[in-house]
Amino acid sequence: MQTAAVIPTRNRKTMITRAIDSVLCQTEPVDEIIVVDDGSTDGTGALIRERYPAIIVLRTDGLGAGLARDAGVRASGADLFLFLDSDDRWHPDHAALLRRKIEDGFQVAFGRTRTVDEIGGCNFLIPDQWSIAPGECFCFSRLARWCFLVPSSVAVTRQAYGAAGGFGDEPLGEDWCFFLRLATRLPFGFCPQIITDRYLHRDSICCLDGTRSKEIPALVRRVQLYAASHCPDDRDLADFLTTHLHIVSKEHHTWNTVQDWFTSLQRHALL
Repeated sequence: MQTAAVIPTRNRKTMITRAIDSVLCQTEPVDEIIVVDDGSTDGTGALIRERYPAIIVLRTDGLGAGLARDAGVRASGADLFLFLDSDDRWHPDHAALLRRKIEDGFQVAFGRTRTVDEIGGCNFLIPDQWSIAPGECFCFSRLARWCFLVPSSVAVTRQAYGAAGGFGDEPLGEDWCFFLRLATRLPFGFCPQIITDRYLHRDSICCLDGTRSKEIPALVRRVQLYAASHCPDDRDLADFLTTHLHIVSKEHHTWNTVQDWFTSLQRHALL
């Protein structure tokens, strides 16, 4: 099975080498590394070409993370895709552990992510304290409540990726919507090990400026539509999402990061 690492990036000249080096240091190497330079103006692409001449570098024009990942997949001939945001870092066994789950028969696999919060200073795991055993996970209902997956900790086969239609161009939460589309079709394989470090910093896509925070209610409404279509008889989920939408409609303008959003839901005893 041919495996590709797909790394979208934009203006990450000071961080991209950490991400790429973590892929190159895997105990089981990937077959292909594709970096999608999505409109960088700081020399990120030139740095990669100079330092890593064997890596494929695509240039796109500010498509956003979702469509940049999609461009990387289209350029690859691999059977299995492992994604890595350019400000994150894989642990050395990352590819090997996810590949084992795929070899067990799953088309989607994920592991734990350690978030290094450089803003609030409080590190945490995703998923954290979640009652899931290693192995098979039919997770749509849980995933519709909160996105406990991080793109940098997920592996997806070409077949599953195509069936779900890729990440797409949603202005916020394109990863959550992609994972929900996958979860309507397939169980996920879960490995409990920490396989990725994710860095939350001032320029992170997890930070919410005024424009991005305004998209949160629309994102929750999209999740409601997925739930109504896939789980029409799940009243608990429907009620949860109604309450969730009420909270985000009132409070989204006060949040600076996605973690603030999560903490607000915890405060309201939803999570």
